[in-house]
Amino acid sequence: MPEYVLILAAPARQFYEQIATRTERRTLDEILARIAVEPAIDDVTKFAFRSPTLDGFLFADVQFWIIYAVTQEGVSIINIGFEEEIPSVERAEDYP
Repeated sequence: MPEYVLILAAPARQFYEQIATRTERRTLDEILARIAVEPAIDDVTKFAFRSPTLDGFLFADVQFWIIYAVTQEGVSIINIGFEEEIPSVERAEDYP
């Protein structure tokens, strides 16, 4: 299966560069690499995520959540956060 190009949107890049620690960035690198290879829903850590402005995916594990969408250009990483702040559809407008 081909690997997708990852595109970090500004909110995701800000979390990665300014909020995540070096150790957290290493973990995120591993997660993002897995998403780049297989972004499809697995109902274990990757789920459908729909909001009024997005028809995409939500990765969620015990440490992080990642909202992303597959586009013709690659996988757009829209936002990243800590698990305790996991977005719901009701709060999706907070995560453009």
